Amino acid sequence: MSLTAIAWLLTYFYLMLRGLVNPVFISCAYLLTFYAAPQFWWWGAAITSLPIRWNLVTASCLAVFAFLGPSEKRRLGTADRFVLLCLGLYVVNAFMVNSTLAANPVRSAMEFDTLWKAGVLALVLRFVVLDIKGLNIFLFAILILSAYIAYEVYFNGAGKMVRGRLEGLRFPGAFASNGTAILMSMSLPFVAYFFIINPIPYSRLFAFLAAPFILNVVLLCNSRGTYLGTAAGGLMMIFFARGAARKYSIFIALAGIAAFLFLARDAQIWERLFSITADAEEREASAQSRINFTFAALRMVQDYPWGSGGGAAFYSERGFSYIIPLGQKTPRAAHNGYMNIMAGWGIQGFSLLIMAVGTSLFALVGSLRRLDPIRHTKIAFLGACIIAAIFGQLVSTCFGDYLDGEWFLWLTTLALSLSSIINKNDHDELENSLCLTGQGALHDEVEALDFEHGEVVSDAMEQEVTLQ
Repeated sequence: MSLTAIAWLLTYFYLMLRGLVNPVFISCAYLLTFYAAPQFWWWGAAITSLPIRWNLVTASCLAVFAFLGPSEKRRLGTADRFVLLCLGLYVVNAFMVNSTLAANPVRSAMEFDTLWKAGVLALVLRFVVLDIKGLNIFLFAILILSAYIAYEVYFNGAGKMVRGRLEGLRFPGAFASNGTAILMSMSLPFVAYFFIINPIPYSRLFAFLAAPFILNVVLLCNSRGTYLGTAAGGLMMIFFARGAARKYSIFIALAGIAAFLFLARDAQIWERLFSITADAEEREASAQSRINFTFAALRMVQDYPWGSGGGAAFYSERGFSYIIPLGQKTPRAAHNGYMNIMAGWGIQGFSLLIMAVGTSLFALVGSLRRLDPIRHTKIAFLGACIIAAIFGQLVSTCFGDYLDGEWFLWLTTLALSLSSIINKNDHDELENSLCLTGQGALHDEVEALDFEHGEVVSDAMEQEVTLQ
């Protein structure tokens, strides 16, 4: 067994033991089984040989420990209940479509198996991330594991370059260059959060060191959708931030642009970027085929609006018939997450999923509007970063079949959790909790007010003595 495998096991059991007290650490162990799934890495053979389904065991333990402890903290708001209802109906709808309408029953059953487990995990995660400390731990785990992926690529040569793109990395529900890019880009807003706010000891330093390596992996994947998604996320971060938090966002956006220009020295990166806005005559074959396949999937949805089962576009005979006229000789993916969901689980399934994501966004935005833009800049910036991550993924999935990725449901749940945390807690206390000492700039401001008050009282007492 390699040292890396031993380190993986030690980390896993350490997190599970910590999870006996705080279940959020079990969720971090689950993230470990996702980002660093042993079956996909060079060091994993010794671990996978053990008769344990690490992912399933971890999720099961998380489901048990999530509902232990005080029930008051698990009280749900209106938005929480509506989102969880939508996700529940989304899973039920998928079950019905898979059971009665699947054009490719084998493929659809596999997709449904992943879908319902992701839905249950989202429900459980909402009852695990209950305070700002737990949210910070979960986000920092995403950052650490993304940095580990970047470490493997940069120092151990993980993956391989194929036609100018990083291929060969695999994750549950994501693979190839597009999947790697969309998953790694999700951590970029959280890099910004930990660098600016530094809520955990040394998290600013870690984010500063990890940022160029994570961004470099995104560039190596050379995914047009991820470029657009990252840009959209940056714009949304600026738009939804207020007060000093907007200044943070603008600084991060400028720093990101500078880092991109410094790292993007490969001509193929610029060629793919420029192909996004090229006209029909100049557009490369790959970009044009994505558009053609999207319209083919749309025609399939028009003919079968109730859905054709998971993976039906275009891994079923029904779906394949729509791309044969385009000269396609083998089944392939639709490469558009929205079309993939609509063709697979129907317009009704797509609507339920979008309502869940949209409601969580509206709930978080509404909660952020209640904050004082001057006094509560840290918590406002955290909210802007989560919103940026969600929008980045929503745009990126226009170029890949990843709208059904479980990380979308993670982000949906995290948005709900932060909204609930803001609504249920004193905003000043939340702001202070994001400082390492618990007494940040806000504490200094209060102390200054107390000092001024003390001087006023002292002066009044002196005047009273003089009069007497």
